[in-house]
Amino acid sequence: MEAAPYDAQTMWFNNFSLLFAYGHTEAMMLPYIMVEGKKVVYCADLIPSPSHLPLPYVMGYDVRPLQTMIEKEYFLNRAVSEKWILVFEHAKEVEACTVKFDEKGRIVADKMGKLEDLLK
Repeated sequence: MEAAPYDAQTMWFNNFSLLFAYGHTEAMMLPYIMVEGKKVVYCADLIPSPSHLPLPYVMGYDVRPLQTMIEKEYFLNRAVSEKWILVFEHAKEVEACTVKFDEKGRIVADKMGKLEDLLK
């Protein structure tokens, strides 16, 4: 069986939905919240900090690290194309960021800082 990026996204309310990822743990939830017309996504342990943005940087204790890489690539490509604001769980200095493609085609942090500043 080939690893798929995700199950379908589950819409709970008009401005809130969940995506489930299966590489880090079984059915880790990543909530999406629409705030002032912008999609804010809590990255949980899929991307716990901006240092984990590069595709091969996954948590050492992921139960399915190759699945995590597939999910992360899918997630980050959507984040760039849909202009998501990513919120981090384990970053001391950076609360949130947006992402973009660099000149080599890699996904990297763009604007970084406090969530309230990125919502402006």
